[in-house]
Amino acid sequence: MGVTGWRTTLAWTQFRTVQNAPAGVNEDAQTEAAIEAPAQVSIQPDGSQLKLANFNVRVRIVPIGTWVVRGKSSASLLTHEQGHWDIAGLSAHEYHRALAALRAADRDSLAQQAADALQSNQTKVDALQVKYDRETNNSRNASEQTRWNNLISACIRNNNAALPDP
Repeated sequence: MGVTGWRTTLAWTQFRTVQNAPAGVNEDAQTEAAIEAPAQVSIQPDGSQLKLANFNVRVRIVPIGTWVVRGKSSASLLTHEQGHWDIAGLSAHEYHRALAALRAADRDSLAQQAADALQSNQTKVDALQVKYDRETNNSRNASEQTRWNNLISACIRNNNAALPDP
């Protein structure tokens, strides 16, 4: 089992076209992704402990939060938005590995560890997305955008390795 919904290439057809960015937003586009906890999980013994088994983590685009300002769609901006999507996908893989590594003496403890893993992953991915936008100035800083593109590509090539903590 693994991660579903990601490794795809974004296209502008996946974005709602809006007249203007929302008030107070300094972006020409936004990609919102959701990393979802597994819907079905098996619990199996692992020695004297229990572990999660046979599960998928799903990552998906959230249509209402994925938009582009009319007339602003460009190849470089789409590359930037792909970075947001790839950060979510890499984070989904990190979350999946965290869940697979969990061990507990009972189901309640395992469930609590899984909930903690989801919260920890969400905190990290949110911070990474903010850092990515800040450092790239929402794609306007070409050298930082290239650095991030290279970092993301390296993680993907390295078996979907985790991005560094923000």
